[in-house]
Amino acid sequence: MKINVKDAAKMARALNLVNGSATSHTFRYASDVTWDVVGMVENELESLGLRKAEWKGAKALATSPGPSSASRYSSIGTRVELMRGHGDWFMIGAWRINVWPGTVSRRPTVRLGLTYRQSALASERFSERFEVLDGPPLSGNGEWQ
Repeated sequence: MKINVKDAAKMARALNLVNGSATSHTFRYASDVTWDVVGMVENELESLGLRKAEWKGAKALATSPGPSSASRYSSIGTRVELMRGHGDWFMIGAWRINVWPGTVSRRPTVRLGLTYRQSALASERFSERFEVLDGPPLSGNGEWQ
């Protein structure tokens, strides 16, 4: 499966096949994935200091939110895997799963996966923002040693 997330009709068909008759705690529409999941992942990639041109190959695994914490039972949910292509995001997998109550928010749970190159770039750019100090951080006059 490789469906461009901008193709709402194909996304909806694929999600409907996976979800079957379950609707309450699932990703039902392309917009559930594009607005919530893609937005969260792109914000995270930007916060890591990666430029859009460097996003190709990044992956995201997203799980639809579960029922409220008042429920004691699991519900049918959806898990999708997305991959960034040259200029767009693609859904490369979708599964029907059990989701459990007690999630902190009503937003999807998203895990971001980076390529080795993206990880190295993010680490390098992160470490450019500060200095690593050995020993006490400040001398008596408020300067780094």
